[in-house]
Amino acid sequence: IRRRIWLILIVGAVLTALALPAILGMERPYYGQSRLLIQQPITSALGTDPNSRPAPLDPNTEIERLLARPIAVRMVQEFHLDRLEEFNPSLKPVPAFTAWVDGAKRWLKGEAEPVAPSQADIMEEVISNYYDALVVRRSGTTDVIEIGFSSLDPQLAADIPNALVRIYLDARDSGVRGRVSEAEAWLAPQIEAQRERLESALTEVKAFRDSSGLVS
Repeated sequence: IRRRIWLILIVGAVLTALALPAILGMERPYYGQSRLLIQQPITSALGTDPNSRPAPLDPNTEIERLLARPIAVRMVQEFHLDRLEEFNPSLKPVPAFTAWVDGAKRWLKGEAEPVAPSQADIMEEVISNYYDALVVRRSGTTDVIEIGFSSLDPQLAADIPNALVRIYLDARDSGVRGRVSEAEAWLAPQIEAQRERLESALTEVKAFRDSSGLVS
């Protein structure tokens, strides 16, 4: 090593100088995270039969809901991810040298020009890239779900987790309102039946008092 120390230093300096532009040109990704606490709604205790009440919320099941494809499509449409080069590789410009090399290869192999991808294929790739940037996991054994998103845009990295939580809460609120409506639909006939029984009992008491002459 002592005999080759200057050669080692020179080679190392040259390699570092060659790699420095690529290192400095690397884009810095940003990561945003939100946390969601899973709790059972109070309305779940309402019902005619305790055995028919919904089971306690399972964080693993809620994670599957957050990763559902309809929500992913909604996120792509809401934030126009298909218009960003980061998630839609078809928007990235192809270098002239790369295009020339690919054309030469196709000419040598006798292949035709590649067909442009359809809109459905582009959407599938965008959704796949969205899932690659998304992290949804349970925090240990707690009922807390961590939602993270990586992006070259810091604002997008912060907005996606919050929007995902908002969409999830909207869906949960709709479910809670549905259960409240069901509970009200069950409770109203019960109240009416109790009122009818009370009125019937009062009528019988009045009839007995009138027939027996009792004052109290």
